[in-house]
Amino acid sequence: MKILTVLTGALIIAGCAQGDASADRAGEDERDIAMVERMNQIPAKPIEPEPLTHAVSEAHDLSGAGCDFVPEGQSDPVLIALGGRAYFKLEDEMVVLTGDTAAQSMPYGGWSRYVGLTNWLEFSRDSSAQTAASEESWTAPGQLVIHDAKERVVYRASGAVECGA
Repeated sequence: MKILTVLTGALIIAGCAQGDASADRAGEDERDIAMVERMNQIPAKPIEPEPLTHAVSEAHDLSGAGCDFVPEGQSDPVLIALGGRAYFKLEDEMVVLTGDTAAQSMPYGGWSRYVGLTNWLEFSRDSSAQTAASEESWTAPGQLVIHDAKERVVYRASGAVECGA
């Protein structure tokens, strides 16, 4: 009987120790998984949209009523929004995005958010600081933010939003 009691006690202690080891192992597994997930996350790759010069605009037929965004310190826009489409140039390729009709509407049929296959962007203007350039055009301070497909910011700039017909 004493042997049976001793063996039962030993088994209970071994079971408890095994339970603690399982809990420790589960905690280590969770930490290992989190570490691997962090290591597999590719950092966001910043982009630099290229200026859309007059020649580029003509070559891609980017004229008409709409808005564009000119970053501070530059003279050419890096974004042209013509109604339901927005355009920017990246690594010599024209990127075309579609207006998000759930976003805030902008003048001349534009939108504050445009969505593409690998990027989406939003641009905003401070309409309280808007100045008229002519009867049908105006300029306002604004900001352009471009996100990658994983929602990470890959480009952010302040500048001028210019709209006109």
